[in-house]
Parts: sequence; structure tokens; C-alpha cells
Amino acid sequence: MVGGVCLVANFQQLVYGERNGETTPRLQTLDATLQGAGFDARLSTDIMQAMWEKWVQLASLGAITCLMRGTIGEIVAAPGGAELSTDVLNESAAVATACDHKPSEDFLSRNAAAMTAPGSSLTSSMYRDLRKCAPVEADHILGDFIERGSAHGVATPLLKAAFESPRLSGRAVQALSCAAIILWCWPISGSRVRRRKSGGCTVTNYQQSTLN
Repeated sequence: MVGGVCLVANFQQLVYGERNGETTPRLQTLDATLQGAGFDARLSTDIMQAMWEKWVQLASLGAITCLMRGTIGEIVAAPGGAELSTDVLNESAAVATACDHKPSEDFLSRNAAAMTAPGSSLTSSMYRDLRKCAPVEADHILGDFIERGSAHGVATPLLKAAFESPRLSGRAVQALSCAAIILWCWPISGSRVRRRKSGGCTVTNYQQSTLN
């Protein structure tokens, strides 16, 4: 924990650049300011490529951990887990390539190694949110990514399965919550009605709207 930020990885990097690839005065000022700030700050003359590679990384790691419900180490320990991780990465790379941002071989090699490392505790923010029953960025990370691939005719069956997985889980959690409310309200509905008639609580109205 550093200040109010919880570090879950052993690298901290910020890459920045102009979308048109120019090294402008404002970018030079920013670069000079960030050097020595305590993290890896790097000026890029091809920031769009860097952003696409980051997207491939986020989509791949998020997809495999949400789909398999585990860390990379747990996934790799399962029969066929390493191969499945590689297949997800290849799907993501195919989308980026179709969108004219083919990931570099160095990038793919590093991410393939990270996503197939035995015993790794590596996971994704999507999976951590999923485990906490918190909102998951499935639409932002996977939904848009899949749509861009579909527009270029790229098949992404694993990414699509992973995309639907947290959404289905979210609906299941919501349904279970409603069921819990109904089960909690039903046995005491009579006493709630009597209390409301005497000017008491309004839970009865909420119960009726839940059951209708």
C-alpha cells in the first residue's frame, strides 16, 4: 500500500504521447517533469500502438481469469489451462491486427509467458471485481473490443464467452438478492402489516412491489 493506492503488481509504468506521433513542446515538458517521479515514465512516438497493446493485455488477462474463475497459476495448473490462456491472447492479438495495430512479437512473448506462468498469483481487476460482486468493466474492456473485431470479421468465441460470464454472474447475484429479500419479508409480513396500520413501517409496500 502506497498512500491510498494498493499495488498489486511489481511494475509501475506510464506511457504517454501525442496521437499524431509528434514530440511537441508540451510533451517534452511533461516528460521532463515525470522523470524521477518514482515510476517508469516513457515518452512514445506511437502512443496508439502502445494503447492497443495495453488493450490486448487487459482483454486477454481479464477474459481468461473471469472465464476460468482463478489466478493464472490456478488456470495453468488445470489440464489445458496454459493452452487456453494462449488461445485467448491469440484471439485478442487477431483483433488488434485486424484494426491495423498488430502487437509486436516482444509484447506477445512477454504476455504469453506471464499468462502461462506456473504458480503465478497474477489476476485482473475484472476478476477481482467479479469476486467482490462489484460492477465489472466487461463492456468497456471486452464489449467494445469484441465489436471492433466483429466489424473486421474476426471470430472471438473465447472473448465472447468471457464477456457474458461476469454479466450472467451479475444477474444471478441480483436475482439471489431479490430472492433473499422475499424470503426475509414473507414470514413476518403479518406483523409488518399490523405495524403499518398503527402508523409503523413501510416495508409492506416494498414487499408488495418485489413480489408483483
